[in-house]
Amino acid sequence: MGPSEKQKIYLVSRSEEIKCLWEQELQSLDGFQDLLTSVLKINLDPKRELGGDYRSLAGVFGKDMRYIWYLETRSSPIEELLKECRPTLGFLRKLLSYKEVDRGDVAKEITAWVKKKGGCCSECDFSLR
Repeated sequence: MGPSEKQKIYLVSRSEEIKCLWEQELQSLDGFQDLLTSVLKINLDPKRELGGDYRSLAGVFGKDMRYIWYLETRSSPIEELLKECRPTLGFLRKLLSYKEVDRGDVAKEITAWVKKKGGCCSECDFSLR
């Protein structure tokens, strides 16, 4: 089997179902509601004076102040933001580590959640540090 045939098989199987948790869109994750309530809402919904809440995250997603004010009217600003932006789990973890958000602690909690779920795929290049 040549390299192009392997690539085709990989792409077909990849398009059928993404098994790596880090590459899945948050809302499609098995157990998303658990992650949302046990990690994300607790850590990112409450406003923090020095940032590191849903407002900081909305900023790195490129949202303007009008949208951030809209989020403030929602019962769970982080849930609304994630529904709108539809990030993968890996992308969210990366954004949380940006200096503008500075929530490496939440990124670590997400990593712990992934470990609790049994890790991710065997071909994954995300470290679980």
